Amino acid sequence: MSEKRNYIEQLNESPELLKTLHKEYLKDKNIIKAALVRTMPYYISDDVFFSMFDSLELFELIDDSLKSDVEFVKELMDSCSGYLFQYLPDVLRNNKEVYQFAVKRTGFEYVFRRLLKEAIGEDNVDIDRLKNLEETIRDFLSTISITEYAGSEILKDKESILIALERDPLTFQFLNDEMKSDHDIIQNALSFGSLNMRHINKKEIKKSKFELLKEQYFEILKKDPYQLEHAPKELLSDKDTIRTAVVKKWYEYFQEWGEHSELFDVLSVFQYADESIRNDREFVKELLDSCGGYLFEFLPESLRNDEEIYLMALHRSGWDYVNERLYKETQSCSEDDYEDCYYEYQSDRKFDFKIHFTNSKGITRHAGQNILENKKLMLSALKYEPDEFHYMHETLKDDKELALAAVYENTLNYSDVSERLRDDLDVALAAIQGNGYWFDYLRGEESIWGQIDSYVFEYMSGRIRNNREVYIKIIEDCYEGEQVIEFLPEQLKNDKEIIMMALRKDYKLIEYVSEKLQNDKDIIALEN
Repeated sequence: MSEKRNYIEQLNESPELLKTLHKEYLKDKNIIKAALVRTMPYYISDDVFFSMFDSLELFELIDDSLKSDVEFVKELMDSCSGYLFQYLPDVLRNNKEVYQFAVKRTGFEYVFRRLLKEAIGEDNVDIDRLKNLEETIRDFLSTISITEYAGSEILKDKESILIALERDPLTFQFLNDEMKSDHDIIQNALSFGSLNMRHINKKEIKKSKFELLKEQYFEILKKDPYQLEHAPKELLSDKDTIRTAVVKKWYEYFQEWGEHSELFDVLSVFQYADESIRNDREFVKELLDSCGGYLFEFLPESLRNDEEIYLMALHRSGWDYVNERLYKETQSCSEDDYEDCYYEYQSDRKFDFKIHFTNSKGITRHAGQNILENKKLMLSALKYEPDEFHYMHETLKDDKELALAAVYENTLNYSDVSERLRDDLDVALAAIQGNGYWFDYLRGEESIWGQIDSYVFEYMSGRIRNNREVYIKIIEDCYEGEQVIEFLPEQLKNDKEIIMMALRKDYKLIEYVSEKLQNDKDIIALEN
């Protein structure tokens, strides 16, 4: 008796000792309890929460007579939690009474309530620390489901499954196809949100049941539009469903942004809509008006070649349009909600978003070939999306009218005009003028625009680079004190008029001027 008592004391501290005991001890209920039963506070001491159920696997070592003892198994589960279920023999994992008993002793609500109840009054347990672990414990338990280990008979029992779904959202994933198409079970599964949408047996659900599930799908899609991918086919041809997933308040797009590139990416879910919806011009126009032009990227090819659709999208994109929509929406926000529905507009984000919409977000790049070859449309596009010149058809990049507009709107487009037009003085001067336009527009902002003049030089032909008029234009329109003297060809390094123009902008560059001109009285006079 003293030996058994000694083992019991040791097992309380070191459950693994059970592995070394003689098989006779494995028939003793008190020995088994000593190894398996722990008070809940034990599991949060010394940061061992994530191993809180590991000792339950020792159940597999005990004598078969105890493994099949329903009352003893229930007693253990009442003390240890229902997570013991996974180690039970097949006969008990097919036992409805045992399964339901186990289910009611699993899940975050049960475990955390037990932890708190037992922790109160324990001198060695920090209650505040336990409460701080709440989310960690919830996340951990959300990855465990005893239904994964349930026998085939249990998985056919609707009553048991409905009980399990109340506590364990993962239950649905382990059901057979018949259960995954049962309306009542689906309804309970969807109450957990988007978690189970992809696992529903959509093919077997009776069409008459979809209307009953529609509102639940809507609630899920409002919170997680990307779940549209897993919606039943009947809903993918339903306009209300598509609106629910795609149409959002504009400030919601901005609340969800991570990287700038993710803005409006939620519109990508439109590709999951039924073809009858995707090719419905009037419905697409309605969505463009509600969601903005960035839906254009996800339209079928036929509509991305449609002139009316393209122009509608173009006129509903770009920073000015987005900013105006944001502003209008937030005017209807209550004072309490204002910060939630509109970011700090006057902060650095304003400039970040401006640059993003100007340079990184465009619809023209997604247009069909017929659109990209249309000169009239592309001239219009440059006013809204000057950075999209790169994506226009090659024949238009050799069109002087279009090239002049492109480089004025965005100097960086100079690299994309045809080689012939990069040797055209008018185009080069327009690019320089465009450089100055950007300087005026963004002056005072932290930006990359200060070095564009050197960028233009990289793509100029040799003939243009040696043209005196080019340097005068740079100094007049966009010169900020850098580089012009450095880029001057040899025949212009002693051009007094150009050097004086440059030094009037930035006299510190006198050190780069030739010795001859440094000693010129007119240039010396500029210092003062």
